[in-house]
Amino acid sequence: SRYEYKSENFKAFLLLASAIILIR
Repeated sequence: SRYEYKSENFKAFLLLASAIILIR
């Protein structure tokens, strides 16, 4: 569903942000 896709996209973004913060 559309909501599920958005949720997955959000999770991926959150994971990416976390990785960037950890690398810094």
